Amino acid sequence: MNLTDRFSLRSRRVEFFVGTVPFNRFTAPLGMITDAESVTCSVPQARYWDAMPDPELIVAVVDDDPSMLSSIGCLLNAHGFAIEKFTSAEDFLLRKSPNRPACLILDINLSGMSGIELARIIADSDAPIPIIFITASDDKATCARANVIGCVEYLRKPFQSRLLIDAIAKAKACSH
Repeated sequence: MNLTDRFSLRSRRVEFFVGTVPFNRFTAPLGMITDAESVTCSVPQARYWDAMPDPELIVAVVDDDPSMLSSIGCLLNAHGFAIEKFTSAEDFLLRKSPNRPACLILDINLSGMSGIELARIIADSDAPIPIIFITASDDKATCARANVIGCVEYLRKPFQSRLLIDAIAKAKACSH
């Protein structure tokens, strides 16, 4: 079985190794996510474990940084999640999908409407969505506001990708 076949298996999940892994003439980018997992789908060094992904689980991601959106999207796809990506809070509010996301990964400092403002709108709606905040800011006041609105997790960039996957599992449990 070649590498491409391994990545297409729906009954396996993939966890990537530390840092940049050079192979051929390509080096895997670290982006903002760092730890024991480099978030790049094309890295040939990966661990696999048995776990059936949940095809019904949709994770929405709102971040105005394209590299962060790409990194998170790649990580979540590798773990079997369906992804909806948005570059602004306004784009998320205009989404046309009839399916409610199981959770929302939301950057706090967005251009235009902030993540905190979007979270307030979602919290006041008829169908609130569990929110995982991500931010490069280490501001205690912002963290306190996020917790008052109600969030499943508050992750500071760069964060360990395992923390994000665990937060999604926690959010999924909250949404049922």
